[in-house]
Amino acid sequence: MSCLFCYLSDLLIPFLISEEEILKYLKGKEDEFIKSYSDELIRNSPYFKYAEVNAEKAEAEAKKEELLHYPETEVFISYMQRRRKPFLLDSGPLNVSVMDNPEFSGDLWSAGITLRIPVWSLGKSADLNRANLLKVQRMQLEKRKQTHLLETELKTSIQTWMGNKQRVENFQSSLLPTLSRSITTSTSAYTKGDISLADTYQFLNESIEMKATFHEVNLNRWLSLLKMLEITNSILPEEDSYEK
Repeated sequence: MSCLFCYLSDLLIPFLISEEEILKYLKGKEDEFIKSYSDELIRNSPYFKYAEVNAEKAEAEAKKEELLHYPETEVFISYMQRRRKPFLLDSGPLNVSVMDNPEFSGDLWSAGITLRIPVWSLGKSADLNRANLLKVQRMQLEKRKQTHLLETELKTSIQTWMGNKQRVENFQSSLLPTLSRSITTSTSAYTKGDISLADTYQFLNESIEMKATFHEVNLNRWLSLLKMLEITNSILPEEDSYEK
């Protein structure tokens, strides 16, 4: 059993993604999103495309149903060539003989127009058209609602991402360096006997809480970015250029 576990572990190690690779990928997507951001990115969302396809499908079905109420007209023309029959076989009740048939039957030409009128659907066309119109309006309303929802979610995610990004930068540029210097000063002061051990422990506990807050803020930053990429369908490259 242990050998099997070791074998599977060795087999999966090349496919594992490290934390550094994930952060590098997210940072690249973050920079790419900042450069390419526009309101049109919402149209790349699968949710928007689904609503758009439903609206177009409803419009096409309504046009098709409307055409079914009209009469169907068919124009036809045909030609049939007859063969000469100089003799006919007379199979009367008394004898069987070949009789002369000098009469010639000419070729046949035919033409005509067929008109089919859908009486039932013609009488119900107003009700059917009204039902189709309501369906189209419902799908268009659903499309507008989905667009508004995506716009709201995207703006909220962008605001959350920007706030967390600024907080992370503030941590990295000011709070964490100040914390590091304070830890060094506190350790030196404890060594000299200027502060007690309890004060040193309390300071270390506060520093751990600050680092935990920093990691939480940074996590929320990446989660907001992933939500933005999900809405705009930008998590993976297009045109199957990523490895499957």
